[in-house]
Amino acid sequence: AVTQGFGHVGNLNAALGEAVYMMGLENNSDIVKMASYAPIFANINETRWRPDMIQFNATRAMGTPSYYVQRIMADNVGTRIMTVKQDNPYTTNPDNVKMKPATCTVGVGTWGTQASFEEKALTLLPNTSTKPIDKTEVRGQWNKDGNVVKQTSWEEGSVKLNSQLFTSDEYTYKVRARKDKGNEGFLIVFNYVDEDNYCWLNLGGWGNSQHAIEQVTDGSKTQIAAAQGHVEEGRWYDVEIHVKGDSIYTSIDGKQIFATKMKPSTFAGFFSSATYNEPTGEYIVKLVNTSSEATTARINLKNHKSSVGRVVRLTGDKGTAENTIDELTRVVPTEEQVSPDADGVTLDIPANSLNIVRIK
Repeated sequence: AVTQGFGHVGNLNAALGEAVYMMGLENNSDIVKMASYAPIFANINETRWRPDMIQFNATRAMGTPSYYVQRIMADNVGTRIMTVKQDNPYTTNPDNVKMKPATCTVGVGTWGTQASFEEKALTLLPNTSTKPIDKTEVRGQWNKDGNVVKQTSWEEGSVKLNSQLFTSDEYTYKVRARKDKGNEGFLIVFNYVDEDNYCWLNLGGWGNSQHAIEQVTDGSKTQIAAAQGHVEEGRWYDVEIHVKGDSIYTSIDGKQIFATKMKPSTFAGFFSSATYNEPTGEYIVKLVNTSSEATTARINLKNHKSSVGRVVRLTGDKGTAENTIDELTRVVPTEEQVSPDADGVTLDIPANSLNIVRIK
């Protein structure tokens, strides 16, 4: 199971990553004889490890996108591995893609810990446009005492944002922060767009043993810098974050701890594999599009005349889409017929999708 960046209980992005991994297992099935997903079952009223693929309460059961990937991949296994030659439709070099969001904000947060904060300064470039934010408290219990705000809940991922969005490509954010109680330190949030796209400086994370910068893109979290470190309970720290384009500079009490850059997303791409099923005489082609862009795929079958075909598809309105106990069918498989021509078939491939094509 994907155990980071999977959303709340398991989103479509995580399931597509698992599908690509399973395609690799299938392509090496001469060595990999068996694979199993874990964890499998969870009562939603008593979850301990959230990416369980089947979740239930007293009256209903819900399959996550990961469950449906496991099901339709297992239902479409051939007997012979075929060689695939693929031309990637996405030609942009990810290293040349600017990652810093055009419009964002900053803020503070905690992870299962209580802490206090005082914003000291937010310095933007001249002529920067700004606009107010309607909701600044994303999660947690926040109380104001003069210039200090205190987070008093034990909730993970508690965040309070600055009151304005801005478009500056370069800015400096200064905060005083203090750990009041708990096992972790505190979080300084920057480049925040929404709950699926942001960065934060995690000071005293991982049981107060490590500092790190974490980047979340489309709900998928990546650690882009890390160092050993901890914070003392009851002590105020002066924290500064300077952002210049994709470059990030952070310091505590005037001492720099990180000078790094945002990472381009390596998640987006197009992946394919193929098998032949001898009992039915069908080619089974698996296509995964992890990009947020739709594309078109042309499946060419050399020296084979196709007559009928169908595609089983798993997709959603966005990569972070999840099923819930109240919305069971946001991400579920669909099936439709396709019309092959003499040499193969052309398909429209939605963004964020697994497509399993059977051609006879």
